[in-house]
Amino acid sequence: MKKIIFLLIMAMIAGVGSLQAQKKKASKPKVQQVVERKPKTAEIDSLINAYLFDEAADLIDDEMDSNPAADYAAALKKRQLQADKGSSMLEATQKVVVIDSMVVGREIMLQTICLDGSCGQLLNARQMKELLSLQEMPSGTGFVNDFGDHAIYSQRVKGNGIKLMQTNLFGDKWSTPTPLSGIGDSLSAEGFPFLMADGTTLYFAADDEASLGGYDIYVTRYDAESGEYLKPENIGMPFNSPANEYLMAYDEVNQLGWFVSDRNQPADKVCVYVFIPSESRDTYDDLPDDQLRSLAAMHSIKTRSERLPPR
Repeated sequence: MKKIIFLLIMAMIAGVGSLQAQKKKASKPKVQQVVERKPKTAEIDSLINAYLFDEAADLIDDEMDSNPAADYAAALKKRQLQADKGSSMLEATQKVVVIDSMVVGREIMLQTICLDGSCGQLLNARQMKELLSLQEMPSGTGFVNDFGDHAIYSQRVKGNGIKLMQTNLFGDKWSTPTPLSGIGDSLSAEGFPFLMADGTTLYFAADDEASLGGYDIYVTRYDAESGEYLKPENIGMPFNSPANEYLMAYDEVNQLGWFVSDRNQPADKVCVYVFIPSESRDTYDDLPDDQLRSLAAMHSIKTRSERLPPR
């Protein structure tokens, strides 16, 4: 009898211990596993490079709704501007007749642009430094007008990025270079200038937050009354792309134009496109989206590697 009572007491103690353990287990809060979202910047960039700007914008919106970390949010906002800019440009893609293209090393791209002497000269950085007797090497190509008395080039300005500079020849001496007035400070990097024969219309490349790619090509005009250049305008597609565009030049005598881009090119290579200039800006109407994207990206142009035009 005593043995039975002892066993009952032990069983009751074990039951109470098991019940208490179950209560502790039940009261212990569950720890939620935090799953870190992988940034989708590569996927967004792929959509932008494919000219699928609306799709990129939708993906960006989804990612922004996920309350991303500060650095990722900043990257998304930058791409949001790019996607919005691309969508707007795509709708206004200009009709352009491209007659040739060639892939060359970036350092020899000027050799592919054969301007008539009356259109001025394009010089590389070293040639500009020697011509103007500059102490510092310019940041890119430069331009000298047909009279040889007016030059525009780019130079790094302390605390103000890379800016376009101009200088004039008086007698046998070039004036002290000064920044181009009126372009403003919104463009963080300016370079690769080309001044039309009218002495007023200036094309150049700039890296800006509102640019579609790194460098985009812009155009501005000199206002003789104010003595300043007007606010630059992005020339849009198909000239500009999500890649870098470096230079636009015109030969009005032979009715030819050139622009230089590194789209779809390996490092240190550029493609020089030759096109027929148009007096008016005509755009496409009622084209299927895929066809418009192809025209804007210039997919139909086949490049010829390392081929230079005859001299």
